[in-house]
Amino acid sequence: MENPLPEHSYKDLKLIALIEALIACEDESENRILQDEFYCRLREKFFDRCYKVTTRIYRGTPDIEAIRDDVLQETFITALAQVKTFDMKDHWDDKECKKVLLFWLSEIANRKLLKQKAVESKEKEYLNNYLYHVLSENSNGSIGKRKYKPTYDRTKFDEVWSKMNQMSKDILFLCLEHETLSEENSAHLPSDEISKLIKKYGVSKAAIRKAKQRALTAIKSCKIEN
Repeated sequence: MENPLPEHSYKDLKLIALIEALIACEDESENRILQDEFYCRLREKFFDRCYKVTTRIYRGTPDIEAIRDDVLQETFITALAQVKTFDMKDHWDDKECKKVLLFWLSEIANRKLLKQKAVESKEKEYLNNYLYHVLSENSNGSIGKRKYKPTYDRTKFDEVWSKMNQMSKDILFLCLEHETLSEENSAHLPSDEISKLIKKYGVSKAAIRKAKQRALTAIKSCKIEN
């Protein structure tokens, strides 16, 4: 294999040549340099598009900027992992190539955001069911349960939920599944589920228990005081 070009030479390449080099590159260190150059060339233009897509899907969400930044990074990671399958056309000039690349990145981001939104909608459905269960269980007698009225501030709940980290959400979902939504440590998850969480998030068993307690306390803070 030929020696790679000096790093400064990549900055002189036309965009088409850069993409062709990325597609053909088999050298790991050279590939990293090419990927960095790809990111630098397209990040600013794509940032504007990513902002528009995120705003359209997540309008009014408190942490919209964090969502946008995450999806921007994830989109480039996905694009660079798939770049060798990118279909280059012989008749493209640099302008057309950039236009198609930005459209491609936007499609990846849009799919990611829609998938994420769908998951979050399902998450809210689960938690709403949980809240109904908790509140109705705390009502007095069967008549009280039939006349159940929400006593949680939905706006505050949405804000608390949007700020909750994914580990805490995963813990609550598993607790729902295994019917262990009690703040008592004795009513916790099966050991195999805890082991999966420990491996996934690199935390201790004690940290998982504390995360569960904090999550339930955060949700309780949304209760409307009588």
